[in-house]
Amino acid sequence: MNKIKYIFSALIVIITLLSCEEDEIVDINEIITIEASPNNVLADGSTKIELIGYPNNDASSGKRNIVFTTKKGVFIENGMKTITKEATRLNGRLQSRVELLAPSTLGDFEITGEVDVQDLKGFYVAKKEIIVNPSNVAKIVMKVDSFSVPNNFRGEINIMASLLNEKNGGVTEGVQVLFEDLKNDLTTPVNGAYRNLMLTSGSNSTVSATYSPGLITAGQFIYIKGTVLDSNGAKTTIKDSVKIYVN
Repeated sequence: MNKIKYIFSALIVIITLLSCEEDEIVDINEIITIEASPNNVLADGSTKIELIGYPNNDASSGKRNIVFTTKKGVFIENGMKTITKEATRLNGRLQSRVELLAPSTLGDFEITGEVDVQDLKGFYVAKKEIIVNPSNVAKIVMKVDSFSVPNNFRGEINIMASLLNEKNGGVTEGVQVLFEDLKNDLTTPVNGAYRNLMLTSGSNSTVSATYSPGLITAGQFIYIKGTVLDSNGAKTTIKDSVKIYVN
C-alpha cells in the first residue's frame, strides 16, 4: 500500500513539472517585496515617503542591488525618478532603503522595485501603489527682498509668497494669488507696476512678482497684499501683507 502511494505521489510531481511552462520557473533569488511608509500622502511636494525593498534573504551578492522606479515624485538622494540601491543586512534581513519626495500634483501612482539583473529585467517586479490626496492652502506668507523702494520707477523690489497647508507643508499645484498695492489706509490702491508675474503656484508652492510703486510721493509707507483666490477666481479670507517704505 505504501509503495502504491509513493508511486502515485511521484507521478503527480512528474505531471506537474511537465505541465509547467519555461517562463513559469522562478528563481527565488529574484523575488522582491516593497513596503512604503506612508502610502497615503498629501500632494504637497514635501512629504517624505520611506521605501524598503526586500530581496530574498539568501540572495547572492550579485543580486542585492534594487532598482526603484516611481511614476511621480523624485527620490531625495538623486532628484530623479529611478534609483539603484544595494540591499544590506539589518537585524538579520536583507533590505534596501530609499526616500521619495511626494509629488505636488494629484493622482495616485505606482512605485516598482526589482533586482538589478540585466537578463531578467521586467520579469520579477514588485509594485506598491501610493494614494495621493489634495494639500489645501491654509496660509499665505508674504516676503520681499527689500523693505524700501524708490518712487517714480527708479527702483524695484521682488515679492514672493509661500503657500502652506495646515501643517505648514506645501500645497497642491495650481493655487492662484492676487497681489495688490495699497496705501497706508489699506484701502486706496497705489497703482504701481508689476512684471515677471507668476501668480499660480507650481511644485515649490510659491508665487512671485517684481514691483515698482511708480508715481507716488516719497516718504510714506505702502502695503503689498497677497490674497488666495478660490477656483472661481474670487478672493478668499486667506491673505497676508508686508509693509514697504517708499523713498
